Amino acid sequence: MDLIKTLLLKLRLGKKAEPLIVLGKKLSNNNNVVVKSLELYWFSPEAYFDDISEFEKDNCFIESVDDITPVDALVRALSSANAVVCVDNRSEPLLVLPLLQKLVPIRFEKANEGKSKPTRIKS
Repeated sequence: MDLIKTLLLKLRLGKKAEPLIVLGKKLSNNNNVVVKSLELYWFSPEAYFDDISEFEKDNCFIESVDDITPVDALVRALSSANAVVCVDNRSEPLLVLPLLQKLVPIRFEKANEGKSKPTRIKS
């Protein structure tokens, strides 16, 4: 934990910068939605819990604030800002690709454009 605090001080984020919020800020490229969600989780857990829909609470088995881990809050915040793709083992792989396409600035089908085709080396 001392290493994280040292890093935060070097980044000039001050003593009050929470590692979870800093991580969310970095992963989302300073997305305000992500930062606000993580700040709400960190500084006001009850308000964060109240902000979760009943549907999500039922589907994710969230009964109290204690059921929400920092990782859950981070993934939920990144997902709400479309900064991460969340899938489980039931997802069809071909249906995941369009979700990933939205996250990358260059589409996958254009990734190999301009590159020469590999040639076989003859011996």
